[in-house]
Amino acid sequence: MTELHNDMPPRPAIALLKRWAPIGVLVTALVVFFATGLHQRLSLDELALQYAGLTSFVADNKVQAVLFAMLVYLTAVAASFPAAWLLTVAIGLVFGWALGAFIVVIGATLGASILFFAARSLLADFFRARAGARLNTMAEGFRENAVSYMLFLRLAPIFPFLLVNVVPAILGVRDRKSTR
Repeated sequence: MTELHNDMPPRPAIALLKRWAPIGVLVTALVVFFATGLHQRLSLDELALQYAGLTSFVADNKVQAVLFAMLVYLTAVAASFPAAWLLTVAIGLVFGWALGAFIVVIGATLGASILFFAARSLLADFFRARAGARLNTMAEGFRENAVSYMLFLRLAPIFPFLLVNVVPAILGVRDRKSTR
């Protein structure tokens, strides 16, 4: 039986797709968001006006509504949309606190992951090449204590969500624990 080796470099087209796919997803989502006029409907006043219709739709179409809400939330997080707090409130009001929390946590995790991969694939090399030794020293410390750093960044409200998702990607934090 022949053994397959995973030492071969990825084909150029696959490597290019992996590099640009996350940013392509983000750009497509933003274009759809603004092209459909959804950005004009995101306000507390609009939520109050549409509340009865939204709760009725959720009651009649629970699975579709949950999936759509997750998609909208993950897009808002991935695009670092500044009014994501409004979506959090709206989802909690329309779905209830337990299901709403589930939707928000899953959507935020997936959205942050997309942003992380986009930053790592497109920005990491750019910043590493220009930052020099100081960034490399900081990156090494961050990689060694990634959990502590991430907890601090996530729990300290002084850091913008965008930075909390992008900086670890630029500093070379892995997306999963290394098996070596």
